[in-house]
Amino acid sequence: MELFAGPIFNDWYWEPLFRGIFAVPVLVVVAFAVDFAVRRWVRPLEWPLREGLAAGIVLGGTALILGGGLLLESGRFARESRAVARTIDFTAYEPRRLPPPFVLQSAEAGAGAGSPVIHTRYATGSGYAAATQQRQPGGARTPFNGRCVVTGSSVPCREVRTPNGIPVVMAKPYGPSFVDASAVLDGTLVNVRASAVAEPSVLAYFDSLEPVDAGELEFKRDD
Repeated sequence: MELFAGPIFNDWYWEPLFRGIFAVPVLVVVAFAVDFAVRRWVRPLEWPLREGLAAGIVLGGTALILGGGLLLESGRFARESRAVARTIDFTAYEPRRLPPPFVLQSAEAGAGAGSPVIHTRYATGSGYAAATQQRQPGGARTPFNGRCVVTGSSVPCREVRTPNGIPVVMAKPYGPSFVDASAVLDGTLVNVRASAVAEPSVLAYFDSLEPVDAGELEFKRDD
């Protein structure tokens, strides 16, 4: 079973940001070349103009590269998620209204092991939560004699019901502050892993879910 960790250094904007930073030395060389060409073949420039020309090339070029990279990367993310969403062969769900303390951070669709997976991440005040949706794998999570079978491993678990009567398998594999909760909704396995989130809030999250057309899913990058 994959250990769920907190926020890591994988935000989508780092690659275009680093690309803009790495372009600065090249732009400095370009600025020197332009300054030399203008003074040699156009006319001599006073220092304020030379400095302004160099700053315009470096700062303007960096802004252009960074802005273009962010735009392209953002568009790529949306295109890839929509392409995966078109292959979803299970009922997709979205909260009709997020219960406290859940605040949406990101939502995307990705290719899982033989099946598309919807990944959603939430801020929860002092904690965090991640939810996944996928077609129910055979025997992936079923209560059996007080144990939970989770991708070949067993952890202690119990079955509880939400206020609306949804059966949810609850486990605490990494200590009392960590909750691993799963429910099967119309053949869709919904899993929530949360840290420092009260169990009633996790159950309220399952009650907030309602089926939506996969083409209507809203995808969002981390802010």
